[in-house]
Amino acid sequence: MAGNKSSLDAIRSGINLLAGRRKVTIVAVSKGKSPQEIGDLYVQGMRDFGENRLDEALEKMRQCAELGLEGIVWHFIGTVQTNKAREVVENFDYIHSVDSDRLIGKISGLVAGAQNGAGARRHKPGFFIQVNISGEASKHGFSPDRAVEACACAAAKGLDLVGLMGIASSTTDEGKIEREYGLLDSLRQQSQKRLGRTLMMSAGMSSDYKSALRCGSDVLRVGRLLFE
Repeated sequence: MAGNKSSLDAIRSGINLLAGRRKVTIVAVSKGKSPQEIGDLYVQGMRDFGENRLDEALEKMRQCAELGLEGIVWHFIGTVQTNKAREVVENFDYIHSVDSDRLIGKISGLVAGAQNGAGARRHKPGFFIQVNISGEASKHGFSPDRAVEACACAAAKGLDLVGLMGIASSTTDEGKIEREYGLLDSLRQQSQKRLGRTLMMSAGMSSDYKSALRCGSDVLRVGRLLFE
C-alpha cells in the first residue's frame, strides 16, 4: 500500500496553520509496515519513522539500508523491556518511552559504559520521559506529579534528555484531550525551567494530532493516516 500523500499534505497544512513558526517533526509510525511502504513515504520527504517492536525494527532497518533508504531517523516508541534496553539504545536515534526509575537507571549504566568505551554504540540517542497524562492504568509513564523530577534525574544521570512524551485518553472529547496535552506542555515548561534548556513535546497521533498541535506539540507520531 502506498503512503497516503493526501493525508501527509493535510498534516503538513495543519502544522502550518496551527503551529505557526514552530518546527514540528512528523514521525511516521511504521510498525507492521514493509520497507517498501516506508519507501513510498521516503520519496515524499519523510525521514522519521517510529517502531515499537525491537526484532521487527532491526530487520526492517537492515532491509531499508539494502533498498538505499539513507538518512532515516529511527524512533523507538514502544515500551522498553529492560533486558532489551541495550539493543534499543544502540540502534535508535530517539527513544520516546522512558517510563520508570528502573529504566532510567538501566539506560544510564549503558550510556556511562559506552562513554567509557565498554560497548560500541554508533550514536548517543535522545530520550523522552513518558508521562501518564490520562491517568489510565493501561498506559505507561511517570505520574504527572513525578514528571519534572524524573526529567531532572534522567539528565543528572547522563541521558541526553530531549523532551517529554504523552498519550491522551482514547476519546472523542476534544476538551479532555486538550486538557491532558495542556498538562504535558505545562510539565514540559516546568522541566525546561528546572533544567535551563529547551525540551520537545512528543504528543499527537492520527486521531488527535490537531489537538496536540494546539497545545504546543512539536513531535507528532502518526501511523494510520499515513499508511491507510
